[in-house]
Amino acid sequence: MYRGILATVSRTRVAIVVLRALIGRTSAANKSPPNFPNPSLSNTPNPFGRRIYCCFPTTTTATALLLWSSIGLSTDAAVLLFLFHLDMAAEADGRGTTSFQHIALNERILSSMMRKCVAAHPWHDLEIGPGAPAVFNCVVEIARGSKVKYELDKASGLIKVDRVLYSSVVYPHNYGFIPRTLCEDGDPIDVLILMQEPVVPGCFLRARAIGLMPMIDQGEKDDKIIAVCADDPEFRHYKDINDLPPHRLAEIRRFFEDYKKNENKEVAVNDFLPAEDAINAIKYSMDLYASYIIESLRQ
Repeated sequence: MYRGILATVSRTRVAIVVLRALIGRTSAANKSPPNFPNPSLSNTPNPFGRRIYCCFPTTTTATALLLWSSIGLSTDAAVLLFLFHLDMAAEADGRGTTSFQHIALNERILSSMMRKCVAAHPWHDLEIGPGAPAVFNCVVEIARGSKVKYELDKASGLIKVDRVLYSSVVYPHNYGFIPRTLCEDGDPIDVLILMQEPVVPGCFLRARAIGLMPMIDQGEKDDKIIAVCADDPEFRHYKDINDLPPHRLAEIRRFFEDYKKNENKEVAVNDFLPAEDAINAIKYSMDLYASYIIESLRQ
């Protein structure tokens, strides 16, 4: 089901994604890990104009520091060295296998570290944000008021035209996806972002989850996160979907019930669920994404 994902990510990018996933799940954002031997070293500029460090855990309180961009080590080589170090630490402890729960990494590992320039992929390279799963970055594919159905081209990372809607309806709000998430259909999780203005497809913004709209599209689960723009003064005060006016909820429901009717496609929209359910759905999709990428690298 998920095999097509690896085709969209280069070997080097997969390595970077894995490190990012590990960073986000084991270390607080922008905080140095404990027992860091020399914090001043983390401020050493590297040839790419960014300050990075990688802190490897050991069986003692000591830690090893690797500024791989400063010493000209490729990202692939750094990943291999990192995994080798974990295996050695595991053997020293008598565990025999590596436990990813003990990884202590910090700082962003970006595509710009690579010697060969590669265009950023909005699904894999954009961080979901330190406030996730409640507050997160999301990529807008379709602007509010548009009749054009845009979607992410997973191979290139570009936004492509999928089709023009067959009916006379238009998208009631900006619509897109949350990066570094994965659903059972092999796509990132969808999000409808309530805000005052339409925005350009391909940009990203901060949003807060306020609810979940369970949906069945042609017999398959296709739930939508309902969110508000975290930086829009007219909408950012909403915390739960039940706070929205009933007419706005009816508008959202009617759009998704009708927008495929003229294509002879059946869509069923169930009752809206509160913010807690949306947050749990996002967290599950984050876990699924991280687990799949890590397992794919091991194979």
